[in-house]
Amino acid sequence: MGWIKTRDEMPKIGQPVWAYVDGHESPELMVRETIKEDSEEYEVWCVSYDLPFVMNNKWMANSVYDDHYIVTEWHPLPELIPIPDWESLRDSGLDKPFKYYKK
Repeated sequence: MGWIKTRDEMPKIGQPVWAYVDGHESPELMVRETIKEDSEEYEVWCVSYDLPFVMNNKWMANSVYDDHYIVTEWHPLPELIPIPDWESLRDSGLDKPFKYYKK
């Protein structure tokens, strides 16, 4: 999948994506969010100054609305590999990666 133009499609609200902002040289980690001002709701682009993280097998990013960003293109983060629960990981023996290491 290549870069998606915002005029063709927008990411889901709350979905972290790589995005090209008009006037910036490199992509940035951004999230579309809904903000409420007075009694009006607006959809805005928020920038994430931190690294993305995974929670409940889903990409997350702490983001802030600190400017009016004009995003021209975006790209979804890669799909996550399902992570087994600790119990099945322990039962498989994969929780001990150096189990067969010999000095």
